[in-house]
Amino acid sequence: MQKAGYSEGNGEKAFAAEPERGEKPVLRVMTYNIHHGEGMDGIVDLQRIAGVIRGCRPDVVALQEVDRNLPRSGNADQAAELGRLAGMHHRFAKAIAFDGGEYGIAILSKLPIASIHTLMLPNEPEGEQRVMLAAKMVPEQGLPSFVFADTHLEWQYEVQLAERIRLAQASAIRDDLKDKTPFILAGDMNALPDSETMRIFAEHMADATAHIGPTHAEDGKIDYILFNENSGWRLVSAEAIQESMASDHMPVLAVLEWDPEKA
Repeated sequence: MQKAGYSEGNGEKAFAAEPERGEKPVLRVMTYNIHHGEGMDGIVDLQRIAGVIRGCRPDVVALQEVDRNLPRSGNADQAAELGRLAGMHHRFAKAIAFDGGEYGIAILSKLPIASIHTLMLPNEPEGEQRVMLAAKMVPEQGLPSFVFADTHLEWQYEVQLAERIRLAQASAIRDDLKDKTPFILAGDMNALPDSETMRIFAEHMADATAHIGPTHAEDGKIDYILFNENSGWRLVSAEAIQESMASDHMPVLAVLEWDPEKA
């Protein structure tokens, strides 16, 4: 249904080919852990991150590891700056206060954002506070109003502790989203596909990225785009974008088609 590979124009790579569109509208969804803009070369470069985003031509983007007014990233409001560079609306949610600034997650959107909701996720003293940011989207051109949620779950050296915290976080997200149909959940789950954490999501969500490969060189496939089953979303395509310099994570892109007859 779509041609593989990428094309180049104006010096930017278009990483994902445009699907052949029928009458049903499609939504391009991206998730990207940007590592506070620091690439594998140790350079913080938001222009580079923005170029990757523009090349994927997403309608909505879930960003993780986003800085706001932090010295290590030039005291930039990274969500606002990436929104400006990508030509998209932005919303930021703080997870923790850090080094005189804030650190958390963000959503970028070409679609109007009607409202946002931040959910503080369960945590333990040894863990790091995590959040979910959910935005109510009000698109046109045949797409319904829907909730787009972004999150970044616990990561810890101590494996059993990390999984216990992630299980509680996944359960809280599942319970928060269960009545918000239709929804899309994207983010860095820090969990492998066969983990108990991902089994919690699988109870009521389909994994648009089920057939993609690793998204992080050391940890494997830990970045996901999920959507609620029987809601009208249908997967057209998904891929891990082979861009390995701008961040320590690969960006992930999925194209979803809206078919109200399947709801």
